[in-house]
Order: sequence, then structure tokens, then C-alpha cells
Amino acid sequence: MNVKKTLTTYAVLLVIAVALVLAVVSFELSTREGGAALLLHALSDGLFTAAVLYIGLSLLVLIQEAGNFYGIQFLFYTLTHLFISRRENGQQRKTYFDYCMEKKEQRAAEGKSPVKSAMLLTGLACLALSLLFTVLFYRV
Repeated sequence: MNVKKTLTTYAVLLVIAVALVLAVVSFELSTREGGAALLLHALSDGLFTAAVLYIGLSLLVLIQEAGNFYGIQFLFYTLTHLFISRRENGQQRKTYFDYCMEKKEQRAAEGKSPVKSAMLLTGLACLALSLLFTVLFYRV
């Protein structure tokens, strides 16, 4: 696995998470009066939002990599090729089996992507920090 690609993936996901947390925190701080308790509450909410998004998206990527969305993808493939004349480019209509085999070969040729595991780990880290700020909120 390419270390530079992995580090870049984690850096991009971290920047997006920080931007999301800052957006939620700034919204919550602008709607209420300030204080240490409110800041801890806002940080917990922001980190929890990032955690839910990242964990949810990583689970969707996991499901997609397992091939569970091939049916929907094949539907869109069929609909787009329905309006394109096959006589012009000499293509015959693919079956669902052929489409799935082609997708699996493409995935094998591309190799393993670090995005799924990076999103899951970033989401779990955000969830842990959210729980920490929640505990600190109830102690204040």
C-alpha cells in the first residue's frame, strides 16, 4: 500500500471533519449564550455529527465494495444504453452476470483503496472524542 496515498487520504478526511465540526460549533455558539459548558456541548455535537457521517459512509462503501449495489448500477447502465444506438458502436447488450463480472475485474485491477478504513477510523476517533466531551460536559 502506498504510504503517501494513505497519509493524503487521512489528511483530507481530517480536514473535512474539522470543517464539519467547526461549522456545527459555530452554529451552536451563535444561537445561544456562551460558556464552557456550551462549548463542550457544541464540540460533542460537532464531533458526533462527523462520526455519524464518516461511519455511515464507510459502511455504505463496504456494502458497495461487496457488490450489493450492482443491481442499481446495472439499472442505470441499462437505462443509459437504452437511448444509445448499439448499431453505431457495434455493442451488444450486456447481461447482469457479464456486468457483475466486469465490475469485479475492475475492482481487482484497481486494488484495495485506503478510503474505507480511513473513514471508519476517523469516524471512530470522532465518536471517541465526542464521548469524551460529553463526559466533560456532564462534569462541568
